[in-house]
Amino acid sequence: MRMIVLLAEFYASGGTRTYVKQLLEFYHSQGIKVILVGTEAKADIEMQHILEELGMTYICYSNVLTGKYRNYEPRKIVSPKVWSYQFMVRERNAFRDFLTKMKAHGIVVSAGTPGIFAGAAGSVPSNVYILHTYPHGMRQKLFGRILMRRFFKPVRNLVAVSQFEKQEILRLWNLPTNSLTITVIPNSAGSVLPPKLRPSNIKFQVVTASWVETYKNPELWLEVAKSVTNRLGRDRVKFVWLGEGSLLSDFQVLANQCNSEADVEFLGHVEDVEYFYREADLYLQVSATENMSLSVIDALRHGLPAVVTDVGGLPEIIEEAKSGYVVPLESIERIANSVVEILEDGLKWSRFSKAGQTRYADCFTPEIWANEMQKLHSGVFNSGA
Repeated sequence: MRMIVLLAEFYASGGTRTYVKQLLEFYHSQGIKVILVGTEAKADIEMQHILEELGMTYICYSNVLTGKYRNYEPRKIVSPKVWSYQFMVRERNAFRDFLTKMKAHGIVVSAGTPGIFAGAAGSVPSNVYILHTYPHGMRQKLFGRILMRRFFKPVRNLVAVSQFEKQEILRLWNLPTNSLTITVIPNSAGSVLPPKLRPSNIKFQVVTASWVETYKNPELWLEVAKSVTNRLGRDRVKFVWLGEGSLLSDFQVLANQCNSEADVEFLGHVEDVEYFYREADLYLQVSATENMSLSVIDALRHGLPAVVTDVGGLPEIIEEAKSGYVVPLESIERIANSVVEILEDGLKWSRFSKAGQTRYADCFTPEIWANEMQKLHSGVFNSGA
């Protein structure tokens, strides 16, 4: 049985965590043993349960760097560094030794931060680097072209989750495409669902599932909620934001302050996200930057018409005027107009809902994702690429 090291950046919730669980299930189905390396001292209870169920193990990233692999809890957690040449050299050497001692056939990196684990990625010839966000900004353009080109030279296979991300990687990092293959494999959110019936709510429900962070534009979201409520009335529409983030408590306060203007809630982490998707009439995503949003893909799966901003990979998910609307960023009135139009036009809502689920079935199912990943992994780990 083949064994690989999965070096993953993931948190207590969010898309990168969902993706790691999906990868673990995929490797189990392929008969591949996995050593999961993460940045926490121990796997959390849910992840530990999954690993035990699949017969896989967890090792802390700090242990790999120190060479103390077994039954050792690090006294100090070492955080991976992106912009340090010396650190990435150390990381590469440590993971090269680790994979040799573990007799692993290769390494797969699942990264949420552009460039993180770049040192480890090319530690052995059989490697895959999966990046969930796209590089952006002057630091990526200036330092990325030097450090990323240097450390991605030994990397043979990079996976992007959107065409937009692939273009940004090539533009900002200037990677050696003669030796590196960049494959676009979009995310999946789960099995295809039955056609959605519009909820029989007295009030329309608009849902957003996302981190409460500046780049997700919660301030703009509040303004859109106020604008829509001003047109429809507070007794006819409710806006709900699901998800944690550094700004959660601030916006919970702001939501209470504007309670007379709009019915809005920031609920933080919720266990049953599916419930909110089932009860919602529309999905809204007004991010300032976004790659291939798993939450928007899940909205398609549930048959939710969506209104999204025209940034990153969002236009690759939502087909304009077919499964929703793609609206210019910061255009509060146009976003609000689009929300009101879909909510009040039952025929359009039904057409968008059906088209969204059809698009999901054609582009984003687990079977499509697994088939593309199987082809990639077969080429990497069977040929030793």
